[in-house]
Amino acid sequence: NNFNMSFLIDGKFGGKIFSATDYYGYFFGLHKATLEGRESNFNPNPGGTPTNSQAYYTELAGNVSRLFVYDASFIKFRQFTLGYTMPAKWFNNKIKGASISLVGRNLFIIMKKTDNIDPEASYSGFQQGLELGGVPPVRSYGVNLNVKF
Repeated sequence: NNFNMSFLIDGKFGGKIFSATDYYGYFFGLHKATLEGRESNFNPNPGGTPTNSQAYYTELAGNVSRLFVYDASFIKFRQFTLGYTMPAKWFNNKIKGASISLVGRNLFIIMKKTDNIDPEASYSGFQQGLELGGVPPVRSYGVNLNVKF
């Protein structure tokens, strides 16, 4: 059989991450959780007095709180490769063999405990545990060609 397949799954278990993206989303009313009651009377405490939703969420996000600290655990499907090795009889004496493979990287997240962010995203490449508008890894696809002379 000349076909081969490989894949890479990795993860991280434990640790915490503070999401400044969520923090600012609450503060400025841009987070999806701040939609409730935005256009009408907002009542965060059932049976209580309705309040202004903008004032409520601005005050809620006014202090850094555990509300924006998440479990940083995740499992990711990092890479999948499907290849084919061409038989040597297909080539002349100058080429000893060849193979071709399709590769996909950063395909999807199997499990994470953060809603709006990639748990590996960070404020900068040197800090862990602080996320602010971090860009998730780029999903990419490619073709590998290996020729032996």
